[in-house]
Amino acid sequence: MPRHSERTPRSALRNTLRALVVLALFLGWSAAAGPAAHADQPSGPRAGQLAPFEVRGGDFLYAPGVQCVVGFNATNGGWRYGLLASQCAQGVSIWYMDPALTVRAGVPVASSLPGGPTTIRYANGALHPGEVSLGPGAGNLDITGAANPVLGQSVCHASPVSGVHCGGVIAVNQTVNWGGVVMNGLFRSSICSDPWDIGSPAFSGGTALGTIVANVGTCASGGHTLYRPVTQWLSPYGLNIY
Repeated sequence: MPRHSERTPRSALRNTLRALVVLALFLGWSAAAGPAAHADQPSGPRAGQLAPFEVRGGDFLYAPGVQCVVGFNATNGGWRYGLLASQCAQGVSIWYMDPALTVRAGVPVASSLPGGPTTIRYANGALHPGEVSLGPGAGNLDITGAANPVLGQSVCHASPVSGVHCGGVIAVNQTVNWGGVVMNGLFRSSICSDPWDIGSPAFSGGTALGTIVANVGTCASGGHTLYRPVTQWLSPYGLNIY
């Protein structure tokens, strides 16, 4: 009995010492290896955040049952705007950046031209580069200004569906009655286009020229394209391409 009573406190002491040693080793490893042990994990304020949406000329905006191509982005020095063809944009009160209609893009501003363009005032929370998207996997083109087209000038237009097509300006100051709507001051190119290209941007180098308003024929059958000059769009609203 006396021998048994002496072993109990010694055994308890040994167990306590073992626990203290293990704890000290654990804490020492954590302090030394903590930062390195997590070096492969993302850190900082952007960790886990989604990249913001970006909307360029040549990209789609969406509304219930419709999608329209942005011609160009523009600014009045404060707000930023997207330019849409009215043929596509009629009757829409709110535009979205995604087909699921979860990210709001902006609201339309009334057009002052018959059959004229619709200007979308962008909401905050997205990026609106002054660029044109050249189609899937083809990169972007910086647009730095706007000008009226000149007869014989080289011109390209960019569609989010069919990519970039190029040709020349073959007529200016055209008046067209399209579906009962008279549109003045249009220009025509030798480039083909398809119905889904309406609203797509036309440019020469880094200069914005216009947006597609009508196509005669298709790219399968051959034809040409009519555009509204972007300068018609900018002046009534005091906008500038950037």
